[in-house]
Amino acid sequence: MVATSIKQLIQQMVQPYVPKMVIGAVTSVDPLQVTLQNDININLSAISLTVPDRLKPLDVGEHFYMFAFNNGKSYYMMDRV
Repeated sequence: MVATSIKQLIQQMVQPYVPKMVIGAVTSVDPLQVTLQNDININLSAISLTVPDRLKPLDVGEHFYMFAFNNGKSYYMMDRV
């Protein structure tokens, strides 16, 4: 299920898997690609990312705090570092 509101996002996050905070860096904006700071082998695409309107536009090299949820398959960009 794709979250279409903050309420649905939080409901997905409180499933048995405990979400964790990670830091990611934007490596490409078209198409959107984010690399996790702690694991350069993990590149996330737009399919795995939820970017709130208040954080757009994104620039290459920017770092973000993100919540990892859905067993590490989905990430929500919280704020710029």
